Amino acid sequence: MSTTVTLEIPAASEALVRQFLALRQEVQALVSSASGEAAAALINTRTVRRGIRAAVPVLQVKSVAVSIDWYRDALGFSADPFSPSGEPVFAILRRDGTELMLQKVATGTQAPGAIGSGMSAYIRVLDIGAIRDAVAGKVPGVGPIQQRQYGCREFTVTDPDGHVLVFGECQ
Repeated sequence: MSTTVTLEIPAASEALVRQFLALRQEVQALVSSASGEAAAALINTRTVRRGIRAAVPVLQVKSVAVSIDWYRDALGFSADPFSPSGEPVFAILRRDGTELMLQKVATGTQAPGAIGSGMSAYIRVLDIGAIRDAVAGKVPGVGPIQQRQYGCREFTVTDPDGHVLVFGECQ
């Protein structure tokens, strides 16, 4: 028993379907012309899933709620806090495809990363001047933009827990 399905595709989508089918033929030709390991690599989708996608700094803080407010108000991040009850103990901060994580320091311990201990996170930006201007209007003590010998223009900000955040535009 055979069933035929007919779909009506809008004209704009027809072009996309033709492009997809042409691309599919090119991929099939590549796979058929490759041999052994090369062919296996071309058709093994798990290879793509095994790659590293991102590294996300986890900043230990005294109060996740206080830090959420600062990162939202000063830097424009949105937050997804997690708490078993009451005060959040963890949060994922997001802005423009970038993430930072906040973790509450266990009671009786001190958060690592005090002021002067180096940078806690490096945040790459597209327009260093615009970001610095926006941040400087909300946070006192924002550092000047500096040109680094490795090709990046950077400025620093220190959060209320002493984490040094470096914003950089690199060529």
